[in-house]
Amino acid sequence: MTTAQRKAIFGMCGQLGMNEDDRHALVLSVTGKESTKELTGRETEDVLRELRKRLGGETITLEKRNPKAYRPEVPGMITNRQKEKAFALLYELKKYDETPSKISDGARMAGIIRKELKITAYEGDRLWEWVNAEAAGKLIEALKGYVNSAKKKAKGREKS
Repeated sequence: MTTAQRKAIFGMCGQLGMNEDDRHALVLSVTGKESTKELTGRETEDVLRELRKRLGGETITLEKRNPKAYRPEVPGMITNRQKEKAFALLYELKKYDETPSKISDGARMAGIIRKELKITAYEGDRLWEWVNAEAAGKLIEALKGYVNSAKKKAKGREKS
């Protein structure tokens, strides 16, 4: 990714009022990757195209944007919006980490899924394989609890 492309992504996200979590969720939904740092040239263009579309420019279907990342929703299973919300909460949780985690976001999410839902989950393409819509709601609520707990803990550290 060039400096100009990076500035364009951050600038357009700013125009749309998107915060860091929103930007990460956008990149994940368009490319299947968690960070702009991981993007190839084509994936960067796909993200830019989506941002232009959201700003009123061209339209392009998700399937054409990135066929490998395109996963049609399966009735009864986790929705793309639920996936985006779960990762947005994970990114918010990361802000409160005392020390940066050495594991990837996908591995961290897989661990939370295993702990909270007692469902087999692996980092990568199979992360959401066994998560249905109801379980996704429970996961999101658990992540909200983690975030609230981390906020309280951080406030406690600030006072001392």
